[in-house]
Amino acid sequence: MLSKNIIAKRSYFRSLSMRPFSSKNWKYDFDVLIVGGGIVGSTLACKLATNPIGKAFKIGLIEGSAPPELDDILKDKIPDPRVYTLAPVSQRLIESVDAWERILSRTKPFKKMHVFDSRGTGFMRFDSKLTRSSELGHVVEHKTVQSSLFERMEQLSKENALDLRCPAELVNIDFSPTIKEPAGPMKATLKDKENGSLFEANVRLLVGADGKGSKVQRLRGISNWGWGYGQRAVVTIVKLSPNSNNETAWQRFLPNGPLAMIPLWDDYASIVWSTTPEEAELMKRMTENDLCQKLNSALQSQPISPTSALRNIPLLGTVLDEATGVVNGLTSLIAMNENEGEAPILPEITGTVGPRLGFDLSLSQSRTYVAPRLALVGDAAHSLHPMSGQGLNMGLADVDCLARVIVEGANAGADLGSLRLLETYNRERHPRNLSLMGGLEILNRMFTARDGPSALVRNAGMAMIESAG
Repeated sequence: MLSKNIIAKRSYFRSLSMRPFSSKNWKYDFDVLIVGGGIVGSTLACKLATNPIGKAFKIGLIEGSAPPELDDILKDKIPDPRVYTLAPVSQRLIESVDAWERILSRTKPFKKMHVFDSRGTGFMRFDSKLTRSSELGHVVEHKTVQSSLFERMEQLSKENALDLRCPAELVNIDFSPTIKEPAGPMKATLKDKENGSLFEANVRLLVGADGKGSKVQRLRGISNWGWGYGQRAVVTIVKLSPNSNNETAWQRFLPNGPLAMIPLWDDYASIVWSTTPEEAELMKRMTENDLCQKLNSALQSQPISPTSALRNIPLLGTVLDEATGVVNGLTSLIAMNENEGEAPILPEITGTVGPRLGFDLSLSQSRTYVAPRLALVGDAAHSLHPMSGQGLNMGLADVDCLARVIVEGANAGADLGSLRLLETYNRERHPRNLSLMGGLEILNRMFTARDGPSALVRNAGMAMIESAG
């Protein structure tokens, strides 16, 4: 395996790129330079470098620090607390760059998902049988996927299909727009983090894949909007009772936020509990026994009536009690008429392993994902509440779209940094992500509303969706 410290100490740039689609004789050190070697940035680098254009174009990626060696990760039996639920389309994207096979032993297919409320009896179930597929998706570890992709990038670097730079960082960018296209080069100042030396590169297209608080986004002056939720997610790994039927992803909506239990291999599961910062910090300090008791109680306790606090109001209490009875009756009817057999049984949590992590939750969306000579992907462009588990899937969908636009543009002789070309990516992904974020935000607000009528409405909604499905 190649050294991850400025690979093989090769000269920083290969021969300068001169492309016929540029109407001016600018010299480029990179056709595409990706900033950020996380899962999203690495997948984009591999996707471009494994395409035939990778042999003719100069594709580069810079990353500040290398992930652990994949072989070392595979020896560790304890899962990484940071996990993702990959949709089948995201899995196929990682497979397409030959980074999936090596991590198969560290993936967990899940076949069912059960969503339910702590304030009422409504629930929704999702089953792979209804989609005519063997699973709803795969659960994967962050560090395992990232290390597999990094290993793949090292292989591509050996083949001179990719210029991988690690440890290196972006220091500054300078762009002087021309009156009309094609725009002038993007000048990126890069730093070798080992010896501190600086390099200035002319870049045809700079891609920001550097996550939340993107430096690329900030240096290019692209604004964003969003808000914090005043919540913190506690993330940890738990051990389940032996021989549990561990093929179901669970999510229960609690007064302070959703609690998810995501299946892993060997009777392990990942816990993601979004709650108040105060409760999150308390859980991080709890003893193992106390935390297990708290988690089991939160997942398995009997639901509270959504109208209990309003029963003392004479007329309103009576009306809401009648409505609650209708919802409970509908839920019971669904349970009696289930065609898929018995409802899944929640496994018991018997222990916790590994660290307990905390992440503050927020939502953000960039005003645009593109500018002349620049594109943003993944968390550098958008972030959302982890309730949906869709953040990485959205980022990989960005990658799939941008890679397609770049390849089609190259085949058509277009300038890869042309705003006209990049707007194709922006028009497809920006409104689609915004629509998904808006829908999920409505769901989040609906499920976190604490008043009795809101709880009653969402229980009725879940019951009707389940009865229709």
